[in-house]
Amino acid sequence: MKTRGTLCLRLTRAVIGIGRYCVLLIAAMALHPAIAGHPPPADIPRLLGLAVLEDPDGKLTPGEAAAHAGWRASPAGLSAGYSDSVWWLRFEVAQTAPGHPHAVLRVKPHFVDELHLYRITDGPSQTWPVEMAGDSLPASARPLGGLVPAFLLDDARTPAQPYLLRLHTSSTATLTLELMDEHRYLHVLEHEALLVGVDVGLQAVVLLLLAVQWWATRSRLAGLVLLAIAAHFVWRNNVSGLMAATLWADSPWMADLAVKVGVYLSSGMVAAVVYAMRDLLGLSRSLRMLLAAFGLLSVAGIALAAGGVFTPVIRLYLPLGLAFYGALLVALARNHILPPGRRRMALAGFGVYAGVSAVTVAALMVPGIPPGCTAALLYTSTLAYVGTLAGAYALLRRQQVEAAAEMQASLRVRTAELATREKAAREQGDLLRMLAHELKTPLAVTQLATDALRVLLPAPTPAVSARLRRIASATTNMNGLVEKCLLLDRVEGFSRIHRQRCNMGEIVSDVVNDCRAPERVETELAPELWAEGDPELLRVAVTNLVDNALKYAPPGTPVLIRTHAAGDDVHIEVRNDGPPLPQEALLRLFDRFWRAHYDRDIPGVGLGLYLVRMIMRLHGGEAAARSDAETGTTLQLTLPARPHETPDARR
Repeated sequence: MKTRGTLCLRLTRAVIGIGRYCVLLIAAMALHPAIAGHPPPADIPRLLGLAVLEDPDGKLTPGEAAAHAGWRASPAGLSAGYSDSVWWLRFEVAQTAPGHPHAVLRVKPHFVDELHLYRITDGPSQTWPVEMAGDSLPASARPLGGLVPAFLLDDARTPAQPYLLRLHTSSTATLTLELMDEHRYLHVLEHEALLVGVDVGLQAVVLLLLAVQWWATRSRLAGLVLLAIAAHFVWRNNVSGLMAATLWADSPWMADLAVKVGVYLSSGMVAAVVYAMRDLLGLSRSLRMLLAAFGLLSVAGIALAAGGVFTPVIRLYLPLGLAFYGALLVALARNHILPPGRRRMALAGFGVYAGVSAVTVAALMVPGIPPGCTAALLYTSTLAYVGTLAGAYALLRRQQVEAAAEMQASLRVRTAELATREKAAREQGDLLRMLAHELKTPLAVTQLATDALRVLLPAPTPAVSARLRRIASATTNMNGLVEKCLLLDRVEGFSRIHRQRCNMGEIVSDVVNDCRAPERVETELAPELWAEGDPELLRVAVTNLVDNALKYAPPGTPVLIRTHAAGDDVHIEVRNDGPPLPQEALLRLFDRFWRAHYDRDIPGVGLGLYLVRMIMRLHGGEAAARSDAETGTTLQLTLPARPHETPDARR
């Protein structure tokens, strides 16, 4: 257990470390224009006069949009959050001289649903050349390849060529434009392919380590963490455009749906992981219900996104997600189950993730955040996501390993105590058996001497008669104790009982006739009640039961014996009207050598009912007791009518 726990902790640390490198490479991928090569030459195309226009109804034509008075300058691009509006971007491209490489316009991110690029000419707007891109087109129909939409611009001779870009998306309306020549574009594509390959490889290594961790522990939480991080990687690869350009190249709607579903799935899996750790984190019932509600909301969001409803739901879902993380942080701050150091670690981990999530949500929903910041935050959230889940799992594993070590230590102490008790009980039993064997002969001599005195003294005085009766009674009691000790030795050493068909009614009747006070015993015996068993042992069990009931019944009160069949079992019940027994006494009534504190004045050593249970278990049955003020105390034997082997009977 200790070795496996250490392995899991090391695997978790490896996942966190690789996740850091993964995010650093992703950040490098996001900043690839700065690292993709040498500084650009001075004669590359330049993008000038960028402005944006909102079209809430989406009814403007290109000509109407170009002539609209609502344009506003936006040099950083478009940042409108989640919006159902259609947006227009107007800009000019300062072309190079004829013969130079063509200009390429790249649009980030990739998950814009519809893009229409119009080149404004002197002719009517209906004749303006148009190119299309976005998730509404399969990869094979896009103007240029790559992870993000790109347009090859016409090599016009004018100093600055005006363009209109119309976009509509149900995802966040965040947009940046990159302009470069075609040679640099090809170089950037090669560099992106290298970074994406390394990124995907690191993702595969992280998932492989998590899979090994799950396989080593078979932990449900490890499986949840694996699924959560795998789902997050799938969403992140969709955000980067990898899935749209490869796996779902001919099904763009799948790539778009995966981006939307991934938002719900990533957050919902965090809720599932936290719910799985509810006991460790000491979450209250109300917070558990909040987790369950947030998980159901995530499932509902996935279903609605698949049905085409996204924008109004995500506007509600993201703030609720932040409220959920806030409530989780408050619960962790109040948690007293975790040690202080680990509570601070949990607070720091979930706090960083909540902070990154809050800033990311703000960047997605609040207009005006620079698109480059939004992209960087999306990539940074991957590190927070992987680090938080892996760290939480490492925290739980450490708690489990320490708890297992404490349990093993406690088990060793308990085992030593039980061994000591068992040794003491064995020595006590050996002593009783030795004494029983040693006392048998003197008791027989005493009994014979008492009988001889009764014969030799034909008319003893009253005092002598009383003494002879006391000697005979004491000898009988001692013989009974000796017989119980010897019977205990026999029963505990039984390897197989001698079964035969027994009429339990006859056995009970014989026991009643031979008991110490048959006039006090009332019977309700079922006729012809047959069972398979050892008649000698069954007679001993019933005898001990009847003697016990007579011993503890109030003087002059009756004892009721009832037999009946129930299904394939035979039941024998003995009831007296004695005071009710406490629950502690009922639980220990059939224990070996156990006697309650209030019956110390009654002869006995606590072997009678123990023998009853042992005999019943040898027969595959059981002995039980119940007691209350109204019905008194009832001891019940349950004996199978058909024989079957039991573990005790095969010893």
